[in-house]
Amino acid sequence: MDVCVSTDARTMLSDDGSLWTEISGFGVEDYRRYLSVFDTVRLVTRAKKTSCPPDTAFPVTRPGIVGVPVPYFSGAGEFMLKRARIRMRIREELDRNAAVILRAPHVLSFEIFRMLRGTRRPFGVEVVGDPWDAFQPGSIKTLLRPYLRLLFRSLLVEMCRRACAVAYVTENELQKSYPPPPSAFTTHYSSIELDEDMLRARSRVHSDPPYVIFHAGTMSTMYKSQDVLIQAVKRLVERGMDVRLRLAGSGKYAESFRRLARDLGILDRVDFLGQLAGTSAVMAEMDRATLFVLPSKTEGLPRVLIEAMARGLPCLGSDVGGIRELLEPEDRFELKNAGAIERKMWDVLNDQNRMARMAERNLLKASQYRKDILQKRRVEFYKRIKQATTEWIEKEKSLGISAR
Repeated sequence: MDVCVSTDARTMLSDDGSLWTEISGFGVEDYRRYLSVFDTVRLVTRAKKTSCPPDTAFPVTRPGIVGVPVPYFSGAGEFMLKRARIRMRIREELDRNAAVILRAPHVLSFEIFRMLRGTRRPFGVEVVGDPWDAFQPGSIKTLLRPYLRLLFRSLLVEMCRRACAVAYVTENELQKSYPPPPSAFTTHYSSIELDEDMLRARSRVHSDPPYVIFHAGTMSTMYKSQDVLIQAVKRLVERGMDVRLRLAGSGKYAESFRRLARDLGILDRVDFLGQLAGTSAVMAEMDRATLFVLPSKTEGLPRVLIEAMARGLPCLGSDVGGIRELLEPEDRFELKNAGAIERKMWDVLNDQNRMARMAERNLLKASQYRKDILQKRRVEFYKRIKQATTEWIEKEKSLGISAR
């Protein structure tokens, strides 16, 4: 049996029909995990046509993974203009007798769910984030933000309530806001699996200035709060601390972040690294950093934070979502303003003993995300959805109904 999986990732469709992406954190291997139970992964994704993918792109369609491209869109307005065509392509996909797993909160997941309403077709949900946090004030620049915030939260609540199986990336946090029905199979696992070589043998602390603060995250939206982090670094410089900020990531707001650093007079202390080429490049940056900071407005269970912890790196993060399950309260901050981040960074960077304790604690926590621990839960989730889909197909056949 095949499985239809939704993603909101932005991809490129080449002339030969293959899909490509420049997003190093796309996680093709994440989608290959479904192959432990299913025959083929049919990946529903928005795709922009291109005659020749750039040299920095890597393939999404690989053995076992088939791309299902829908018309490319960016933003709510463009989505609505192309919605009819998008739904038509999704309908073609749903006409297959495949299992359905919706990764949420994603726009395409919500659209597929709306099309499944009123049918008996079972589906699973992987809850990877909280739309209520993602669309909080200051997160995206659109007049529709308050409406989208309410709409997506409502849809995710209903989606979880109607699912035959629900998996969460958090152990407790997301379950509170988006509970499953009593009849559903539920579990929790992260999409992050750490190979042994990603876990350092021991933690380490870089004690000599200049202190290097590292952050990695998309610049396609504002919810990673790179602007607030840049302002916080400006405050550290004003207090006389020898510090550098290295920002990895790309997107439409990259240039505005660069302008902000220039306007604040610290462009010479902020390195814009662009999109790093794969996990090894990200790990190399982490190994040369003093401190990792993640000031997100929302997070499910952030992969990049777990990877930083696995490198034995002291980490700070905002007090939201799955970050609460990774970092101790003293390593978190309320994302109110740059001053809150600056004060936390100042205290940590001036206390080497504290940094050593943080690094050791982080490495121990990250060891819980080894492959052997997570794979058993993941496989059971897939099997439950496959079983429910098989039973649905057989029941529809017995009633003389095409299982679609």
